[in-house]
Amino acid sequence: MSRGALIVFEGCDRVGKSTQVRLLLDKLRKHGYKAETFAFPDRSTDLGKFIDQYLKANVDMEPREAHLVFSANRQAAVEKMRKKLFDGCHIVVDRYAYSGIAYTIAKKTMDLGLEWAQLQDVGILKPDCVIFFDLTPEMASSRSGFGAERLEALELQKRVYTVMKKLGEQNKDIWKDVDASLPPETVSENVWKIVEPFIQKASNSPLALIDIEPSRCTVTQAKELFN
Repeated sequence: MSRGALIVFEGCDRVGKSTQVRLLLDKLRKHGYKAETFAFPDRSTDLGKFIDQYLKANVDMEPREAHLVFSANRQAAVEKMRKKLFDGCHIVVDRYAYSGIAYTIAKKTMDLGLEWAQLQDVGILKPDCVIFFDLTPEMASSRSGFGAERLEALELQKRVYTVMKKLGEQNKDIWKDVDASLPPETVSENVWKIVEPFIQKASNSPLALIDIEPSRCTVTQAKELFN
């Protein structure tokens, strides 16, 4: 049996990822595919419930600790996701390792570079396709619900956006930008045009794991992203 494709949606907060997850799932199923969704952090687990409290500012963590906890939440889902993919199910993921890296670096509160942040997710499943919903934080901040959680602060979101763009440059083989300022139906059509070829490619490709080559991205270089 051909395996399913692992499709990841990334972007800053309030760019419409959840809506697009739902629309893509509907489209996949209408085309006769098995499809399911995962979202990270997975707030249904014990660890995820702790993360939920952190995001609601009910508990605190040091940045290094927070990064490792979010990473562990993703690592815990690897086998479940692997089984579904090899059962021929396509998986659409709302946030993944790239969000973890971007938010950690964007905090600017610890002397750790991109390479350290990336290393914590080595060994999880590599996406077949990453779709970045490109919307400036200024535009996203005007949308309903912005600011409801700890990390939804405009200046932080601006830095997250900068790091996401850097990650896109590092992953050009799988990373595609979509203009998220367009109407949801138009965005959905553009997503489908991108996703469909990756689905066909995945069916004949081995499932890979995330790995990185030494990025030589020092702490200083990471900080220079925001200058």
